[in-house]
Amino acid sequence: VSSTVPTRSGHTFTGWNTAANGSGIDYSGGASLVVSGDITLYAKWTVNTYSITYDANNGTGAPTNVTGIAFGASVTVSSTVPTRSGYTFAGWNTAANGSGTQYSAGATFTMPANNIALFARWTATVQTITYNANGGTGAPSSASVATDATATVSSSAPTRAGYTFQRWNTAANGSGIDYASGATFTMGAGNVTLYAVWLANTYSVTYDANGGASPPAASNAQTDATFTVSASLPTRAGYTLVSWNTSRNGSGTHYAPAATFTMPPNSVTLFAQWSANANNIIYNTNGGGNGAANSVALTDASVTLSSTVPTRSGYTFAGWNTAANGSGTSYASGASLTMPTSHLTLYAQWTPTTYQVIYDANGGTGAPSASSGSYLSTITLSSTAPTRTGYTFLGWGSLASGSGTNYAAGGSFSVPSQNTTLFAVWVADINDVYYVMNGGANGPTATVASTGSTVTLSSTVPTRTGYSFTGWNTAADGSGTSYAWNGTAFSPATFVMPGSDVFLYAQWSINSYTVTYDVNSGTGSAPSSQTAQYQTSVTVASASLTRSGWSFAGWNTAADGSGTQYAPGGALTMGAAGITLFAEWNRNVNAVIFDALGGQSAPDVRFGATGTTVTIPTAVPVREGHSFNGWEDSTSTVHNPGDTFTMPVTSVTLFAKWSVNSYLVSYDANGGTGSVPTAQNTEFASTVTVAAGQITRSGYTFARWNTRADGTGTNYDANATFTMPASAVTLFAQWTLVPVVPQNPTPASTPTTTVPVSGGSVNSSTTTVPPTTSTTVPDSTEPEDDTSSPVPTLPVTPADNDGSGGGNNLLLLVIVGVLLLAALGLLGRRFSR
Repeated sequence: VSSTVPTRSGHTFTGWNTAANGSGIDYSGGASLVVSGDITLYAKWTVNTYSITYDANNGTGAPTNVTGIAFGASVTVSSTVPTRSGYTFAGWNTAANGSGTQYSAGATFTMPANNIALFARWTATVQTITYNANGGTGAPSSASVATDATATVSSSAPTRAGYTFQRWNTAANGSGIDYASGATFTMGAGNVTLYAVWLANTYSVTYDANGGASPPAASNAQTDATFTVSASLPTRAGYTLVSWNTSRNGSGTHYAPAATFTMPPNSVTLFAQWSANANNIIYNTNGGGNGAANSVALTDASVTLSSTVPTRSGYTFAGWNTAANGSGTSYASGASLTMPTSHLTLYAQWTPTTYQVIYDANGGTGAPSASSGSYLSTITLSSTAPTRTGYTFLGWGSLASGSGTNYAAGGSFSVPSQNTTLFAVWVADINDVYYVMNGGANGPTATVASTGSTVTLSSTVPTRTGYSFTGWNTAADGSGTSYAWNGTAFSPATFVMPGSDVFLYAQWSINSYTVTYDVNSGTGSAPSSQTAQYQTSVTVASASLTRSGWSFAGWNTAADGSGTQYAPGGALTMGAAGITLFAEWNRNVNAVIFDALGGQSAPDVRFGATGTTVTIPTAVPVREGHSFNGWEDSTSTVHNPGDTFTMPVTSVTLFAKWSVNSYLVSYDANGGTGSVPTAQNTEFASTVTVAAGQITRSGYTFARWNTRADGTGTNYDANATFTMPASAVTLFAQWTLVPVVPQNPTPASTPTTTVPVSGGSVNSSTTTVPPTTSTTVPDSTEPEDDTSSPVPTLPVTPADNDGSGGGNNLLLLVIVGVLLLAALGLLGRRFSR
């Protein structure tokens, strides 16, 4: 046999056969055969199978690939539609670039002799670029650009007063992607809004003193920035700054110093606004009496001075002067002047008398000679100092006790209106008492005391974090003289001042504080308290505590866990106060399990931490013949879908609560009349007893009930039972047609046959018998349907005229009568049923 292999599209060659249908003898290429005559060998073929693969072509959700498709078979393209953001699905194509054969979803074609790859074809969705001027005006019009196409940003720029347009951005606050005007980008799969990005312009704010001097320096601010008016004030003699104003004449907007305003889109000049001061005119009699009354006048107003003339013993009034010593501007009584920019004090001018100043050594020796001067004149007191053992000369005083007015030797003295004696002022030598805190703070300030005087210790007590004050000592290490403090007083509380400075050092004892433990709603014994000195280390206690629904996480300085955390066994440095450590708890996560209790499609398990809120899923289970009435927990509390509840300390199982549905069992006379049984609502899966009913139908007898009017459903006899399904049931009456029995009355013209009575003559009596007939009666053994069995037809033979057949005729007549009676009885029984 030839080894040449033939080919056939979509098939694979499997050898040769002597029959075209392959039912003959097989031969492979190269095999030997004995030829005894012409022979034809037919190629044998098997149909190849191929696959269809679906490629979403940059999309997602491609249909499942199909394999094992026979060559020439009819193939339906999958109706599953992939998706691709920004594109609309446009069918399938045998080429990824859409240049091949196009197929729509659901289309059919004949499988070729090769595998087929179908690539999703996509139509780009048109997106919109919207321009938002973002506070400005003149935004470019929107543009439409297809997904993945190149979009060009508009070169048109919006405008905004006080701002310079910078660029566009995908976020209003400029935090997105920047695009310059005319820039390009690849359009995404959604609409794009580009917001104008603005740079606020900078403008100047200048200050105009408006008649004053020293205005604040100009400054700059950007449009819409909050600008704070300078708190620096200009000056104007005799005037007070009222405010700043945007108009020189004050008709604009007022701003107080340090006030704020929003910078407009332009430069601003603020003009100082002034109020003339009300200044006093004070008439100082300058040592005299009966002076003029004071008055008030505004800066730059015209004023007429009082004409009242003051008096002064020993002096002659010489007019008014702006200086007490007459070195200023002089004014006569009743003169006019322009009010200056400040208060004006006018001093009476006098011609004085001369007096003596006498010096008294006041217990000392070496007083200087007396001095003299005119009244109110200033003289220089003598610099000669008297002496006194144990005292230091301080100067001169108007009283011997030193409690009057004191003056320094060589100092100035204003001569009064009489001779004056000045006494030497003496003071005992004094030393300092210093309080040294010795590590503390807030102690008393240093004091002074004279030698030999009694010093009372200051009642001010210093403080030191983590220590208690125990008193003062003349030595820092406590080895000197001690002044102990008992919390309310010192012992001793006084000492005699020596002839030198005294240093008192604060003495301290270190404090101890307590660490206490709080189980913080847990159960179990809290660790014992621990006491330790300030700044020493304490090992945090361990504890075996429990709390239903929570896990112990350590200790915390705050009950709510917001303080400092400490792990058991960790180190705590004791501070300057007792500390309470609260047990810190983490909520346990528990499960909410849904048990459908015979139903289906219960929700998945939900999880929630102790004390948190859990929402019941809105999805509900289903159960044949039942209605879902919510979820019931172990306390018989019902939770409806969508309700929330607080997660307890353990996992919870919620059981579906079901109520059995009831369905209607009704009866249909199905062409009959009478009283059909009353319809009944019956619970699902309960037993239903079929009613009998009192219904009739002309020409029919009631046979049974059926779930279909045409009797093709399920049959039920009266008083039969069935289990109630999960739907309403209607039972239709089924009827059996009543057969009609033929009636054969003897017509007047019917011929009669006279049958002799047995044992009598032919003429003694006769019986008229109808002609030969047949009667059909029901068979009592047949089912109650419309079929009937015929009674055998018995012919009646007329009697011979000679009476030779009379015995036979009588026998036949008796048989016919018996059969008729039996048929009538059977028929009567049937009707009674």
